[in-house]
Amino acid sequence: MSAKAVARSLSSGEVRSLEVGLSRSVDLDLLRNILAELFRAFPNLRLKLRRGAGGDIAELLKSGDIQLGVAGPIGHHWDRLDAWPMFSESFEILVGSSHPIAARNTGDFELEALRGEALLVHAGSETAEEEADSLRARGISRDEAHHVDCMRDLVDLVESNVGVVLAPMSLMRSSRVARYALPGVDLRRTVSVFTVAGRARSPEASTLLNLIRTTDWAAVA
Repeated sequence: MSAKAVARSLSSGEVRSLEVGLSRSVDLDLLRNILAELFRAFPNLRLKLRRGAGGDIAELLKSGDIQLGVAGPIGHHWDRLDAWPMFSESFEILVGSSHPIAARNTGDFELEALRGEALLVHAGSETAEEEADSLRARGISRDEAHHVDCMRDLVDLVESNVGVVLAPMSLMRSSRVARYALPGVDLRRTVSVFTVAGRARSPEASTLLNLIRTTDWAAVA
């Protein structure tokens, strides 16, 4: 579409859509203010939000079903896949605020506290294997862990003291969740915004990409 045609469609109030993919391990709250600004710029925009594992996001980009994707490491090395890192973050142990671990009222966390605790595993995490390896190296097995696909369900289970979870710092920002650094675990992930090189982007997609890239993400990590 030519620049004049785009301008005419925007000024005429034509409803336009934007397809965006988010991995299951990315909290939509990270994009709350960015999306609010996007909708102010494009009030007739209709967002199509797709969720999936990291590999799903890569496939949606390759097929053209989404214009942008936000995810952790997606494990694809397609030469047309462009990635702009947003932030890198470490992992923490998360427990419900009324969990016995949180009731100790101390900022220190000992690995021994995990032994015998029910573990929760976020099945949609792009770093699931790295998380398992980090725990296994310290004698913590996830063989009998609860596996959960949905982030909302994972939050509910943690808040209900069903189990504890090793998760990135940006997830589950809730007053009903207590957070602890796990000594000796140097596990990190980088969250990036992905697009396909050489593929035309809509004005809405370009605006969203620019908003994400110009945001100061320092507070997240």
